[in-house]
Amino acid sequence: MKLNRIRITILGVVGVLAIAGSAAYLQFFQMRPIGDGPAGPAVSAAPFQRAWSQQNVVLVGIGDSVTAGFGADSPDHSYFNRLASNPSDEFPEMEGKSLTQVLPNLKKDNLAVSGSTSAEHLVTIEERLPQHDSDVFGLVVMTPLVGTI
Repeated sequence: MKLNRIRITILGVVGVLAIAGSAAYLQFFQMRPIGDGPAGPAVSAAPFQRAWSQQNVVLVGIGDSVTAGFGADSPDHSYFNRLASNPSDEFPEMEGKSLTQVLPNLKKDNLAVSGSTSAEHLVTIEERLPQHDSDVFGLVVMTPLVGTI
């Protein structure tokens, strides 16, 4: 009789933990709010009507998962790639508002690594960032994460 009571108690505790774990999973991983449309204030189309420069430009991304694109629906939907060019399913309000629209000689190089820290970003710059000709203009976007050095 005592053994059955212990088994029922253990089963009850396991059941409560399973229900609590399932509720936590649903709350924190499945029920995240998802908006629609572009984030932030409206972007005027006027600056994107003509080229800003004909110069060779390299857009470099350095950082953690935010720059690497972790969590984006696809690589085209990462903020780094959206900055460079619009995805095929772009929001109507943002169509034609990207760097390739105004910098026709733009090349991009995303060196970001998910989970990296600021100290590791320095290593990325030193070891992976290629040197470019002096006539190339560089744009760098970076998401820093402070870590131990």
